[in-house]
Amino acid sequence: MGIYHFPRAMNRRAVSALLAASASLLVLFCSMLCAPPATADPNPVKHRFLKSSQDPWVHSNAVGIFTGQVDWSQSGRKTLAWRLQMQPEAAAVVFGNSMTCNSWVGGTNWTDYHANIEPSYVLHASIPDLRDDGYLYEFRSICRFKVLTDAGLVDGTWETSVNFRIGTND
Repeated sequence: MGIYHFPRAMNRRAVSALLAASASLLVLFCSMLCAPPATADPNPVKHRFLKSSQDPWVHSNAVGIFTGQVDWSQSGRKTLAWRLQMQPEAAAVVFGNSMTCNSWVGGTNWTDYHANIEPSYVLHASIPDLRDDGYLYEFRSICRFKVLTDAGLVDGTWETSVNFRIGTND
């Protein structure tokens, strides 16, 4: 922190007010920049896709909606079709109507990347060649964008974490 130099004409009351205002701005600045970014689900949601329940599985929260469905018609390895969309209320705070998203599944070589997409865009893909023996897969998606606050533009991050298994517990 710097050293404050006050003009001789300032009285104690003015100096106290200036210091209080400076401290308030420092607290506000640190609360925006020192705090970790808000995330959709910091802890992974867990799900097991079973053949007996072939309907799409949907998980939603205040930030987004994840939908996944396994194609059971193939013998052997399976394909997971998924989609991810930001809730309209969350999308409304994205500055410049643009974000960049990167998605991947741990345990595979599959990745998906989209730059400069609108927050209303529905991320979607099919992940082929997945085991159906209960192997743990870790779906992750991170979208980065800007949010306009009273203090200016700040970075925003939307993270989605889904740990899933394609099991044979029927």
